[in-house]
Amino acid sequence: KMYTAQGYRPYDVDRLPILKEFYARCVTERVPVMNHCTPEGAPTFDRDQYLNFTHPMDRPDFRMKKLEAGGDALKYFNDHFVSPKAWEKVLEEYPTLRLCLAHFGGGTDLGLQWLDEMAKLILSGNYPHLYADISSSMADPKHKEKFKARLKEWYGKEIKKPGSPLRERLLFGTDWYMTLLDGVDYAEYVSATKTFIDSFDNDLWFQMTQVNPYDFYRLDEQIERIARNIVEKRKKEISIKIKKGKEEIEKVLPKLEQEEIDEILDKAAYIRYATQGYIKFKETP
Repeated sequence: KMYTAQGYRPYDVDRLPILKEFYARCVTERVPVMNHCTPEGAPTFDRDQYLNFTHPMDRPDFRMKKLEAGGDALKYFNDHFVSPKAWEKVLEEYPTLRLCLAHFGGGTDLGLQWLDEMAKLILSGNYPHLYADISSSMADPKHKEKFKARLKEWYGKEIKKPGSPLRERLLFGTDWYMTLLDGVDYAEYVSATKTFIDSFDNDLWFQMTQVNPYDFYRLDEQIERIARNIVEKRKKEISIKIKKGKEEIEKVLPKLEQEEIDEILDKAAYIRYATQGYIKFKETP
């Protein structure tokens, strides 16, 4: 997981030369990379400082981009640190990078523009492993209706088409535990999102929650390891604070019992075998 909103650019190779080695290794070893891609979230609190800050390793052409921002520090930060366009140089250099831009932009006005930009990048055909996930975009009470409307708009234009790159690169994503901070229980969020998706497409939920993640995360090779990591994490009690309306309450996740551990491992094996056939013998229209 990367989080460039914390203060580094996706292709910040002048300040962080190790990024070249990092991306090259991710391509070679087919490591999936996920990056926060919405104007909200947890950005650095000093976003307005980046416009005037000059690093000794910054090239003159990048300093010109600061002038192009017209003094708008927030626009400069969003454009060059967080937005889909900020990733274009990375994708040009590493077109086969397995990359997911999380949240699909989100439901803010700017986020909906980013949703359109992501969709166009995926549909360009230049980046075969570029994905997006919806994360908790349908849980945010302030923006979820706008997001749902734009998603349906793209469904009508492209997602409904069998074999469409956008249909095959859209992931569900839970953004757990952010849904809890919005006062929406995980199971409630999953159910509500599935109901919405099923209202206009009976197969898209399966595509987003099993087929596409199976491909992006290479679950045919990795799912049992991921399941074991989940089990290891839940061997101890976990306590988190969540909002329920205006009230903040503490939610405790008890450590897993052996029956629950067995169920998780069984489900992991089921997903690998159940989805494998679909990937290998996918029907064509």
